[in-house]
Amino acid sequence: MATRLRAIVPKYSAYMRHRRTMEVREAIAAKRTVNEKPRVSPATPSFMTGQHVEGPVVRDFLYMVGDLVQITKPGGDYGKISRITSIHKDRSALSIEQVGPIQTSIVPRVYWSEQHSTYVARYPGLVHHNDVRLVTALADADGEFRKVAVNELVLGEKYYDDRYKKRLRRRYVANSPGIAIPWPDPAEEIMSGNFATDYDVARDRTFFVTSLAVPPVPPGALDSLRNKYARHRKPDLTEEEIQRLTPPEMPLSATKTAFRKELQEMKEMKKQAIESGELAATRLKTAQFLKLRISQHQQHQEALKNKKQEEEASG
Repeated sequence: MATRLRAIVPKYSAYMRHRRTMEVREAIAAKRTVNEKPRVSPATPSFMTGQHVEGPVVRDFLYMVGDLVQITKPGGDYGKISRITSIHKDRSALSIEQVGPIQTSIVPRVYWSEQHSTYVARYPGLVHHNDVRLVTALADADGEFRKVAVNELVLGEKYYDDRYKKRLRRRYVANSPGIAIPWPDPAEEIMSGNFATDYDVARDRTFFVTSLAVPPVPPGALDSLRNKYARHRKPDLTEEEIQRLTPPEMPLSATKTAFRKELQEMKEMKKQAIESGELAATRLKTAQFLKLRISQHQQHQEALKNKKQEEEASG
């Protein structure tokens, strides 16, 4: 047993050290400032470090690939409208078609693509999630659809989107919960997998619990669900198991035994007195006795006070 414990303790200690290390890393990541650039080794090439986009971390993305957005950050691309081509949630950024800063990087020959012919590569930069606003078509009072820019969006309840084959949150115009903005169509049709269940079939409910007193499985069907001949299934407990499950009785000293016996006798006497009506008479006699003693004490105190006053007057 000791050998087994010595083998288990190092593994448990290593697990706890790893767990504490992960907790510290998560705490450091949570305290990281908004505009802090990720720490990268100086030896890492620039084309492998990725582009850093300044701005707060975004948890809930309000846009998808295919949305039409407008640049709101002051600069050369301010006011331009284009579609989102990719989303980078790890950087809280978007890649927009023909809009945004152009990044230049030196790429070694071993990383060239088939149509690449120079060491210098130019690719569109990333735009932060909060530096754009959605452009969509909304109906006006006359019923005509016009393109408008929505300054702020909010996410609402979840629903199942058959186009994306998953549950999504509806998005609405801020301060106007009645105006819902649909998500764009996916670039490619998403097909269900071979093991996927149709949404209507998955949501169809065929069983309803009528009462807690009635078991959901009929007693006659339990043997077909469980192996009644399993060696781990024992209908009755053996004498040895009963002895193990029964806690031992702790021995008491002679003093504690006498004290418990006295308490039990007092409880019995009190119970008998209540049943016979003697307790009420005893309480009445006690109250009368206390009243008499209090009256005698007051008279005695009054006599002492008068005697003291007479002595002071005669002296």
